[in-house]
Amino acid sequence: MRSVKVRGMVRGATGYAYHTRSFVRGFLALGTDVELEEYHLWGPQLPEHLQDPLYDRLSAPVDSTVQVQFAMPHRAVVTPGLATAVYTMFEASRIPPGWVPRSEQWALTVVPSRSSVDAWTASGVVAERLRVCPLGVRQGLDRPDVRPLPITDRTGRAVADYRHRFLNVAEVCTRKNHVGIMEAWLRATTPADDAVLVLKVNGFRPGAWAGGSPTWRRPRPRCGPSSTAGPRPRRRPRAGSSPTTPGRRSPAACSRSCPNWSRPGSVGI
Repeated sequence: MRSVKVRGMVRGATGYAYHTRSFVRGFLALGTDVELEEYHLWGPQLPEHLQDPLYDRLSAPVDSTVQVQFAMPHRAVVTPGLATAVYTMFEASRIPPGWVPRSEQWALTVVPSRSSVDAWTASGVVAERLRVCPLGVRQGLDRPDVRPLPITDRTGRAVADYRHRFLNVAEVCTRKNHVGIMEAWLRATTPADDAVLVLKVNGFRPGAWAGGSPTWRRPRPRCGPSSTAGPRPRRRPRAGSSPTTPGRRSPAACSRSCPNWSRPGSVGI
């Protein structure tokens, strides 16, 4: 493919914007001419010092009948005369009903994983109209000469001192299901485990983590082992622990803990 038209966000701080930038750089590295149509429909913009002037030079038309759009289906635009592929994703077992007829308006829907394919086909989208293109790994980010950030948990212990360190990167919104992450963490670990969970949230939306979503405040199903399970020399028992189920936290306690983790071995950033 010698040239391609791309429509997507490139100046934003969202995952879609990051993927658009990555794919555009990938096309250019392959020697493919790119015509970039930029739009901005949601999410914060990157600060000016992080903007790459490369994308300002890609507005010239190219001779191509192929277009790749990076957008959720309800935000995709159908362009007559172009064979369009929409790269998208959704973190659920099914997709919104309106996306099914919408996806029939373009040639292909491209998703990053088999779970997304399952969500689309379970909702009625024909499998032949779907393709899987996993998101790549950017080389050079994991370098031994780069020192880790001096992050500590609420007890003052350095995150780098933990034997097992888990990182989740996601925007703070209901769809990213931070509550589900907490519930899985509490089920899978105990205070005795030498493990820490780090949440990297969007720093370009001040207050998003502290405010959370109203949905987070709703009662949730019971969580896994709580901070009351096992010895806790550094913290007193948490209010809201269920008196009838030792070692577990009540749904209300789990719901209230969204902005603040319940164990020293967890940290939200």
